[in-house]
Amino acid sequence: MWWCVFAAFTVISLWPIWSERFPPMQDYPEHLARARMLCTPQDSALDFHQNFDIHLRPLYASFFLVTIFFSKFVGLECAGKLAISLYVVLVMTLVLVQARRSRLEVPPWGLLLFFPLAFNQQYYLGFVNFCYSVPLLLLTLLDQQDLASAPLGRWRIGKQCLLQAVLFITHPFTFLIYLALATVAATFRWRDRTRAKRMAVSPLIGLVLLFAWLVVAKRIGLLSGVSSQSAFGWKPLSETIGFYCCMFTGMRWHDGVDSNIAVVWMIALACLIFACFTDDEPTHRFPHHVVAFFVLTTLAMLALPFFVNDSESTVHYTFFNFRISSISYFMLGWLVGTVRFRGPCAALFVGCLLVILLASAGKQMEISRGIQEIAPIIEKIPPNERILPLVFNRRTPELDPVYFQVHLHAPEYYHALVGGGVTPYFFPDPLHPATLRPGAAPPAPNEDMPFLFRWDQHGSGYRYFLTRDAPMDFVWYLSETTELKARSGKWLLFERKPEAATNRNTAR
Repeated sequence: MWWCVFAAFTVISLWPIWSERFPPMQDYPEHLARARMLCTPQDSALDFHQNFDIHLRPLYASFFLVTIFFSKFVGLECAGKLAISLYVVLVMTLVLVQARRSRLEVPPWGLLLFFPLAFNQQYYLGFVNFCYSVPLLLLTLLDQQDLASAPLGRWRIGKQCLLQAVLFITHPFTFLIYLALATVAATFRWRDRTRAKRMAVSPLIGLVLLFAWLVVAKRIGLLSGVSSQSAFGWKPLSETIGFYCCMFTGMRWHDGVDSNIAVVWMIALACLIFACFTDDEPTHRFPHHVVAFFVLTTLAMLALPFFVNDSESTVHYTFFNFRISSISYFMLGWLVGTVRFRGPCAALFVGCLLVILLASAGKQMEISRGIQEIAPIIEKIPPNERILPLVFNRRTPELDPVYFQVHLHAPEYYHALVGGGVTPYFFPDPLHPATLRPGAAPPAPNEDMPFLFRWDQHGSGYRYFLTRDAPMDFVWYLSETTELKARSGKWLLFERKPEAATNRNTAR
């Protein structure tokens, strides 16, 4: 029965990815566009290499490597979905590894909690590499636990080195968290010095890997743009707590929680408490090191800053503490996986998880259908064009309007599906595999303030203007110098009139 439920949860988790054209992920269009750029040769008719500096670094690289690999056999959109499916496969692997290690005399029903927890805020935000890194983090920690069980050998050390290298390439921030947690895990074995020394090998390997990377990065000048003077910014504590609680309130907080999902989570919590207090096996205890992992990651989520700026107040890294919420959730799943659920309590608990997972799948499909409204628009634009996206309403009713802006990066699907061209809002971090070259994009208003658009300042450099839910007075203003070419849902596509610039100058 456990295997049947495991298979059902896996199918439900994969279904939303493949049942709709576009995944329900905020930053995914930009990631897929960068994958298209990496796959495009320099002598192509597409002008990617004229407008972007394209270079795949060994950081934040796993999604791009996987997508590039699959794109050799299938189309780019399908390759991207296979890459997202790899996240579900990693969660499956984590569940199976934990089930194999479980010494419970009953099926480890608690491990199924990993499936609904996998579709957390980071998934909807589209941080694909970070999503990969969370199950990888737990798998690497589990392998560190295995180091303590037997004398060290080449295979065991080599496996740990490989896992850490993959984790570092996938997401260096999660790698740093691993170093901290691996050190904590080793200290919990201090009474047994032999086991403690074996486990201490793991963070030492990580420190060597980190030092080697810093030396190489300094020599090739990768760190030259990083300022030594950084400023930090925190979200209000209420916002941080709300973000953490979104996982259990249907991804809503500010404009009303999903009370039905919240009640189901509360029933699941009641089942967990009942299972813990009715467990008559004296051998069951929550692993102390996992309790420490859960407490530390939760506190870190509450205490760390939200963003890090350089001396020129350019944001280099955001969602700094919010990312740790998903690690906290997975540590919670690790703890719940050690609990014995029996009889009706197990059935009710699994039923609650099934309801939550089905609701998540339905939410994902609704979001995907909303994102797909842009497809008929961008497919009408020729390749290699300059496009100014003016997204007035980037939210979706299925997600909290403060934490999520699902439609913000949807115009970047143009680069992935049509190819070439310029949109001005690519994230400028040099560690990303493709960044706009200086001067490649004409002036544009602030991405978060499209109402600051002025034709004389921003209009002449673009041929196409892509708006979403623009107010009627703005549409009239834009219609003076452009003509409406296409409409799909809330999206409007305008093309600049050939005589627009001349007429404006004559009027002056």
